[in-house]
Amino acid sequence: MQHDFFPFDVFLSHSSKDKDVVREIAFSLLASGLRVWFDEWSISPGDHIPSKIEYGLEHSRVLVLFLSANSIGSDWATLESHAFRFRDPLNKQRRFIPVKLDKVVVEGSIGQFLYIDMTAEKRKDGLTKLVETCADSRRDLSKQHKEIKTTFESYQLDLKGDKPRSYAFSSDGERLIAGLDYASLNSQNKDTIKLFDIKSGNCLRSFKSHFQTTHEGIESITWDSNETNFISTSANKVFRLWNVDVETHIHEFIGHQASVWDAKWSNDDKLIASCSFDHTVKIWNAKTGNCEKTFIGHTNLVRRVLWIKNDTQILSCGDDNTVHMWDVVSGKCLRILEGHSNWILSMATNANQTRLLTGSCDSTMRLWDLETGICLKIFQGHTSNVEYISWVNDEVVLSTSPDSTLRLWNIASETCLYLDLGYENIHPRGLKWLNNGCAITGNFSGDIKVWKLSSFIEDKTLGSFVKLKDEIPPKQIQYTNAKVLIVGDSSAGKTGLSKVLAGEKWLPSDSTVGAWATQWKLSTPSSLDIEKEIWLWDFGGQADQRLIHQLYMDETALAVLVFDGQKEDALETLNQWARELSRPTLDQFPKVLVAGRIDAGGLRMSKEKINTFVKNRGFIKFLETSAKSNIGCDELRATILKAIHWDDLPCRTTLLMYKQLQEEIVRLKDSGKVLLRFNELRETLQLRANDLENFSDTELDAVLSLLAGPGVVWKLKFGSWVLLKPEIINVYAQCVIQTMREDSYERGCINEKKLLDGNLSYNTSIDRLGLDEEPFILLAMHQLLMERNLCLREHTDEGNVLIFPSYYRRERAELIENPATLVSYRFNGFLDDIYATLVVRLHHTKSFKHDQLWNYAADFKTLTNKKLGIKLTRNSENAGELDVFFDPNIPIEEKIIFANYIHEHLLEHASDVVRLRHFICPHCGTAVGNRDIAMKKLAEGKVDIACINCDSSDKRIPLWDEMEKLFSSEQTKKQVRELKEESDIFLDNESKERVLVGEIISTVSLAGQICRELITSDHGIDMEIEFKSDQGEATGKKIYLQLKSGDSYLRKRKSDDKEIFDISKQRHEQYWMQQEFPVWLVIRNSEGNIRWMEIRDYLKKVSDNGERNVGKIEFSGQRFDVMSVRTIRKEVLQLTH
Repeated sequence: MQHDFFPFDVFLSHSSKDKDVVREIAFSLLASGLRVWFDEWSISPGDHIPSKIEYGLEHSRVLVLFLSANSIGSDWATLESHAFRFRDPLNKQRRFIPVKLDKVVVEGSIGQFLYIDMTAEKRKDGLTKLVETCADSRRDLSKQHKEIKTTFESYQLDLKGDKPRSYAFSSDGERLIAGLDYASLNSQNKDTIKLFDIKSGNCLRSFKSHFQTTHEGIESITWDSNETNFISTSANKVFRLWNVDVETHIHEFIGHQASVWDAKWSNDDKLIASCSFDHTVKIWNAKTGNCEKTFIGHTNLVRRVLWIKNDTQILSCGDDNTVHMWDVVSGKCLRILEGHSNWILSMATNANQTRLLTGSCDSTMRLWDLETGICLKIFQGHTSNVEYISWVNDEVVLSTSPDSTLRLWNIASETCLYLDLGYENIHPRGLKWLNNGCAITGNFSGDIKVWKLSSFIEDKTLGSFVKLKDEIPPKQIQYTNAKVLIVGDSSAGKTGLSKVLAGEKWLPSDSTVGAWATQWKLSTPSSLDIEKEIWLWDFGGQADQRLIHQLYMDETALAVLVFDGQKEDALETLNQWARELSRPTLDQFPKVLVAGRIDAGGLRMSKEKINTFVKNRGFIKFLETSAKSNIGCDELRATILKAIHWDDLPCRTTLLMYKQLQEEIVRLKDSGKVLLRFNELRETLQLRANDLENFSDTELDAVLSLLAGPGVVWKLKFGSWVLLKPEIINVYAQCVIQTMREDSYERGCINEKKLLDGNLSYNTSIDRLGLDEEPFILLAMHQLLMERNLCLREHTDEGNVLIFPSYYRRERAELIENPATLVSYRFNGFLDDIYATLVVRLHHTKSFKHDQLWNYAADFKTLTNKKLGIKLTRNSENAGELDVFFDPNIPIEEKIIFANYIHEHLLEHASDVVRLRHFICPHCGTAVGNRDIAMKKLAEGKVDIACINCDSSDKRIPLWDEMEKLFSSEQTKKQVRELKEESDIFLDNESKERVLVGEIISTVSLAGQICRELITSDHGIDMEIEFKSDQGEATGKKIYLQLKSGDSYLRKRKSDDKEIFDISKQRHEQYWMQQEFPVWLVIRNSEGNIRWMEIRDYLKKVSDNGERNVGKIEFSGQRFDVMSVRTIRKEVLQLTH
């Protein structure tokens, strides 16, 4: 149960032997204004004590658990059980605070919590801290705005049952274009865009569907300046350009890798800016449809884009809670505005584009000065997301929200009034100021309203407006940070050098495993009061960690390549690192070459060789250093500071509180903390930092998102875990690689259970985590590998096996009947990653299944058992060539689909992709020797070339053949998109299933019980929960779980609106009823909510003990959380006694 209001602020859980001490504390808390549940005050003679305690726990906001030698005794099991619901991450409004009354040492999970010290000598200070921590920090965001009444005209669109998802109103308010929700379309109509006359409500024209199989809708529609053309964005990764007089689109813009959420015309209608859930912003040529530039920098979904400054800059915002300002010509990010604590859904500038208003899911609007990046004001009043903003003039702004209000804000005088839209909780879907004193809005049911607001807008006395409560802008700070990489082979002295640069003392250390980051704060701010800081990233040098580096190398400002000065033969590895740092996918940045550990005997490599290397590889300087003896460290520090292009780095504006929180989290990370649940992190931060302002959960979550962007911390996708040391994932990933390499068959695979149990090959230098952390790290690593398509998951009789295509080392023998290679690709990029994801994704299409894997080669089969496949040849560390071969008997249409799928994959994941056809003379069988020339001629429009063997004018080699025609056809591109969507859906579902498994294991662990995944050939049961006794012993009493993740598993029955789960396999129905222990169906929806329901006994009841088939379940699941697990444990154990 969740509460918005708790009758008690604090529940005091303690041993009866500590009653006298706790009583004094209870009186002090009461005197401070807190509502306290204390057993002496809350339980009367004759009361049922367990019921009263349960009531107090359920209705208290904070649990204070007093720890002492007395409590660790016979009362401990009861006291520990009090904490379960307060530690559950789902109950974010609850808090858990341990308090120590003596020097007792507490083991187990509670022992990991930071506690308040209230031992005898520190009781006074501890009590002050306890009062502060227990105070309710929730802020009153309510405003006494004045509601107004005004006249409006209402029009109803003739939608024939369809539901608009987005609107674009014409400037005269006469017409609109509606983008429809695909799922709402009736079976006869699949046109997702319609043009309407507003007053009559009649549809003037329908436009052909955006979709084939994607059940989404049109996310946004934008007119051009003449309102003759418009663009529409959608969830199927493309957006389209239309003319209002033509039913079919003019251009289809293909290039984004996820839903395209918004697109805007430049002022001259020549360019279009788009933004996507792939975290990017792109600029397109409106005439040709070509993508001209891509902006990368957001760390989450991008929802809105806006041209400013005469089309020289672009603003973008989204789910990383930030606004990015981009320079169109250079592609550089100029500014990043931070402050919202939730997604930014809307933004609009004033007429001269000096001010920006942003609206957010945090229910606020923020006013920004675009010249300085400073937040000038915060406007609060909406009780839900601020989804649409429209400036009336430089003083008055309109906004709408799902709270069904239209608000008028006078930003100069900070006054506000509002009116009820009358949409009865049907979300507004559009807002526009019409310049005639009216505003127009629409909603999901096609109810269009034109509001007459001129009298309020023109009210110079502002008598209609109500003065807002004074809202002082929060303290802000502006800073810029640079990412500096410290790379090189193991044992070169990188870690010691990194620590000395960051201001720490040199200490002996082991080689870095994975990647490690620390903050180097610069003490002197610039003349503009913009602080500077450097993040130092120390990369492990082992060969197995090259995959790790790809996760962290983006947005690098400078790299330091370190080698061991005692080695004479370091040149080969230096060249490998230099190629790694010069990858085409990376922006170019300054590089410094450093010899480390020079104190051990000087420099052994030839200076002439070093200078030649520095010159040829574009390094700006060479330095000799020793972190231990502090040789050359000051010069290196000065070189780094001078070489960083500070003016090219974005200036960040953020709340001072955000910056302080970031720094405190980094200190916590550096102290050795690895993994904390969100609420545990919150309590730890509040107890650690005395100078921090009170912060809300949404504010802490916003800060974690900002740190997660560059990889400083990770928010795991299950269990509300925050991983303070993401590099630990890489440590375990390296162990997985080492385990596979020890396989004598070189199969590149590992048993899934073995991985999840942690039965891996560990280097002696690796310190394994404890059992309270390691299982969740392994789950996170497994989920990440699946999400990034780096491995296949196959079911075998011995259990699930994870197959890593890039780590197969068996060489394929040359085939006697080697299928013909018809096309090859040259490309650059991280070859292992590109190859592995291609094999995984091809495997998860219905048309092709992998047959056998080899060392950088994969054989596939078609549905008719014909062979086709790929083979990768490495030309250098980051450059390769991929051959695509086919059985000659495969129909050409299947060949084209396979080849085109590979083509699109490489365009998406690689750079500098060059396609090379293998042309063969049809007359004599001679292959074209120079494929580059042949492709050049084809690009020039040549249809054939001469054969050097035939030497005849009438015996030529066709270039524009049937294969090329099919390759270029729209039908082929459509089929490939459908195959990609097919593999997307499968892989997304598989990743979500792993998230659900992580949630189950995390929650059951927090409830103090045992959870296991099961391996069954039937797959009707996925997991089991075994319950422990009060003494913590396994009882053998269990329940089984069947897991389902996704919205498609439940449907609403029209007759009574009940949720129905259809049993897809009839044998599961009997299988579940035959189980010894109860079976629970667990369903997680797309919003992350998990519910569960007992189905073994339910099915027995509704089927008359199996006498008839049921086929479906009326799902009435309860929330899956810690307390529901504890409740079921109690019921199961009671039934067995």
